Amino acid sequence: PSDLIVSLDDENFQRVMLNWTAPIADRNGNELTGLASFEIYRSRGNNTSFALIATVSSDQVSFVDTSVELLTTYFYAVRAVDPDGNAGPRSQPVSVTTKGFAIPRNVQATSGVQKITLTWTANTEPELTGYEILRFTDPTHETPDKTFSSVLTTYVDTPVTADQPFVYRVRAVGTANVKSELSPPVSAQATESAPVLAAPRNVRASAGIGHITITWSANTEAELIGYRVMRYTDPAQTEAEATFTTVQTTYVDSPLVSGQTYVYRVQALGTNNEESERSLYASATVSTDQSPPGAPSDLIVSLDDENFQRVTLSWTAPTRDSNGNELTGLASFEIYRSRDNNTSFALIAAVSSNQASYEDTSVELLTRYFYAIRALDQAGNAGPRSQPVSVTTKGFAAPRNLQATAGVQKITLTWAANTEPELTGYEILRFTDPSQATPDRIFSSVLTTYVDTPVTADHPFVYRVRAVGPSNVKSELSAFVSAQAIEPVPVLAAPRNVRATAGIEHITITWSANTEAELTGYRVLRYTDPAQTQADATFMTVETTYVDSPSVSEQPYVYRVQAVGTNNEESELSLYASAKVLPDQSAPGAPSNLIVSLDDEANFLRVMLSWTAPTRDSNGNELTGLASFEIYRSRNNNNSFVLIATVSSDQVSYVDTSAALFTTYFYAVRAVDQAGNAGPRSQPVSVITQN
Repeated sequence: PSDLIVSLDDENFQRVMLNWTAPIADRNGNELTGLASFEIYRSRGNNTSFALIATVSSDQVSFVDTSVELLTTYFYAVRAVDPDGNAGPRSQPVSVTTKGFAIPRNVQATSGVQKITLTWTANTEPELTGYEILRFTDPTHETPDKTFSSVLTTYVDTPVTADQPFVYRVRAVGTANVKSELSPPVSAQATESAPVLAAPRNVRASAGIGHITITWSANTEAELIGYRVMRYTDPAQTEAEATFTTVQTTYVDSPLVSGQTYVYRVQALGTNNEESERSLYASATVSTDQSPPGAPSDLIVSLDDENFQRVTLSWTAPTRDSNGNELTGLASFEIYRSRDNNTSFALIAAVSSNQASYEDTSVELLTRYFYAIRALDQAGNAGPRSQPVSVTTKGFAAPRNLQATAGVQKITLTWAANTEPELTGYEILRFTDPSQATPDRIFSSVLTTYVDTPVTADHPFVYRVRAVGPSNVKSELSAFVSAQAIEPVPVLAAPRNVRATAGIEHITITWSANTEAELTGYRVLRYTDPAQTQADATFMTVETTYVDSPSVSEQPYVYRVQAVGTNNEESELSLYASAKVLPDQSAPGAPSNLIVSLDDEANFLRVMLSWTAPTRDSNGNELTGLASFEIYRSRNNNNSFVLIATVSSDQVSYVDTSAALFTTYFYAVRAVDQAGNAGPRSQPVSVITQN
């Protein structure tokens, strides 16, 4: 291979890049017989100790060596190998020296108060980006305890404890995180600092009721920013049960358990989180509180204009005990109320000491109440009640002069108007029984009159009225009044002269016509028993006659008629009229116009018959019914008829397909009604079948 070029990667000092030109002829100068691969050789520090470091395919004429060391000279050569394994000569070697960073020199470690300062000589490489400082607690450790970074040639490790030496090594760092070798180790040990803050002195603990006051002499150090107070229940404890901070030289610890002894220590605090030693112990026992609080003052009792059943109270908490001494504590307030006088107070509520107001929502309307408040401390000592303050709740008087006036299907109620400005209206309560607690209906009105309609006239109704205001506040109920609505005059009269006339399988009902303009028709009601309240069947008609065809003969049926009007008015039911259905004992007349013919076209064995149904019974009266027709046939004469078929009454034709050839047949037809009465046969008609 020729034209071997070896170059460095400016971004990564541990990358060497090679490229070359493949041979175009064999070693003997003849035409190239093939290429299979290239072998890359490298020698360190000279060009005589080459070693194979990689092989690439023949279509690759470049290679990146990433296994080099920094600040080292390398020689490279490449040779070609053909498919038969013949290896050609190596190319002319080319050298390159890798870049890198020198080990930082002159590293020194200097001890200070809770710190160690490190310095070293600056590296001069242009690619340098900074330094890494590695700290070890043991120089035999391979892994540092801490690693620090710096772009300067100095670093201060602080804070460090003064109880052991630390070992440090430094290395240069450049682009692509390339690093130098570590410098030789150096060590140093920080010095112990003198205390910045003295422990507070003259600490005292003074007992009080429910509290202990801790005092001490002030520290004078410029670094002082405050104090920490630590509380214990046993001086042998190493951990405080509670800590408090303050910038004063006094602290009041509260609330505490009466009779319990507490121990305290104080510690000074500085600007850089310095802490002094803890002070000596001071202790005290909490005094028992036997003095109740004074009476609350400035009690204000007011009404809620939106809700008449809400009274709002507010007061000022006492600032001293009832004996005039400093207030030893507050736990709660008790609210007392007396109705109509200031002598029969009863406790209605208790609230916490941080609440100086209360809303009483259990008051009644139009009632005077007296209120008083008293305070209790944590020891349960109850002070005197405040001066009582009274208030009279607003409300509505029960409506007066309630009257109920009966009308046609209505009752009109009137009453005297209430005069309260907050009034919004009235509620009218209706009862069917004055002993009922719950009304059947409730109506509303903004007037002093109300018409209850429609109401039935079959029993009286009882009414009471009450006034209604904002937030649905209501007065007491008025006295009872009652009334009974008047039955209206019927619009339609009950039909008169109702008659029921028996017929065979039917009954004809007739009546006299109504003359009212509102009349639109009649309803006929049928019963099988006059004691029935519900009809078995109803029929509508605009006539004054109705023919009912019930099915059971000899059964008596009862009828009533009712007039019906334009607005669905209904008259009273008429008087009863009854009749029995007559049994049908009359047979139908004989069918007529019997025609018997042969089917010439289709089949000589088909005889076709047709006839006309009778229109009257055999006795000449109106036809009482038809159920079926019977077809009779006689062979060769007209006196030996035999029934051959029966068809329904709506069929007036028949085809006989059972006739024999060359035979004379006589045919006759008779009708049968629903009662089974069979009429006479028709006149016989004959026919002769053919072949």
